[in-house]
Amino acid sequence: RVERELDEVSADLHKKEKLLALHRDKDGSIEALTEELDLMRRAVDNLEAVNEQLNERLGTHDDVIEYCESLKALCRRIGVTDVELEELNIRGAHTEVQTLRQQVHSQQEEIEWLERERKHWIQKVRLQPLLEAQLQLKIGLTAEQKRIVDDIVENMRSGTYVHDDGVDSANADFRE
Repeated sequence: RVERELDEVSADLHKKEKLLALHRDKDGSIEALTEELDLMRRAVDNLEAVNEQLNERLGTHDDVIEYCESLKALCRRIGVTDVELEELNIRGAHTEVQTLRQQVHSQQEEIEWLERERKHWIQKVRLQPLLEAQLQLKIGLTAEQKRIVDDIVENMRSGTYVHDDGVDSANADFRE
């Protein structure tokens, strides 16, 4: 009976030793996994910092091609395959940036053209009174007669001018 109890206690002790060893292995595994998780978190933080720097560089349009190549290298380092990279179509981003650059260039050309037009019209507006004054002197109009002509021209442009055969003061002044 004592031997049987001793065998039972021995078997129980052996089970408990196995459980303890298994528990220690699990603790070791948990600690190892925790350390690995910490390393991965640090790697993710580093990659996020690199990504942020690359995004800043892309935002300033420094070198898009270099950015794309760096992004590819970064993807390869973290285990992305070439097939997956092609699926991401990083070159498409480069093409999109080139398209945007072309649009910016065409808009800059349009701005330059508009600026030339603006300068032309500003110059014309500045010179118009001088040209009108010279014309007024050539044909001998007084200031009042010029004002009347300007009113008639404005009325004709707006479509409100009605030709009147009757003689009024404006026409009388104009005939002098």
